[in-house]
Amino acid sequence: MMTSLLLAATLFLQAQPQASPMPERFTAFGISLGDGMTESGTAQIEIVIDRWSTPEELDALFTAGERGQRALADALHDLDSVGSIRTVQSLAHALHYAVQRVDDDGTRHIYLATPRPMSYWEMVRGSRSVAYPITFVELTVDEDGRGEGQMSIAARVTASGDRSRLYVQNYAVRPVLLKSVRRRN
Repeated sequence: MMTSLLLAATLFLQAQPQASPMPERFTAFGISLGDGMTESGTAQIEIVIDRWSTPEELDALFTAGERGQRALADALHDLDSVGSIRTVQSLAHALHYAVQRVDDDGTRHIYLATPRPMSYWEMVRGSRSVAYPITFVELTVDEDGRGEGQMSIAARVTASGDRSRLYVQNYAVRPVLLKSVRRRN
């Protein structure tokens, strides 16, 4: 199943301001409604951001994305880790993309991405989900680090021609909802 555009986020290529000392740790309560790539259920999610992506890394990702989703996933994989994401029952997956936008009122919009792990069977069967090789996370938190978000387990990520907007298309009908997001530093 595919859906239309999940979100459009304005991203900036300048160095990202750090609102808190690094690393930043967040927890969230993930809720999957069980469509597309995930089964229904809940899980505690832990996110660690060690650093923000550099302008050079962002430029390399935008350039790779112009060659397609597989090139973007490969370029993400080749970048140094910027943090990690995991459920409390799983091993951590390295994040390779982390940017934020801070609004005038202090609200932070944090965007994270990593190439998603794919099973052998998913690749051998040639599932349509293979065309969605990125896991993309969006968090919106206040100055105290409290908020909500969403996670697209399998997504396609494209940029606008002027590289000022990022478009995320989710393979599933609905993203995993991230409730009770809390900064844990």
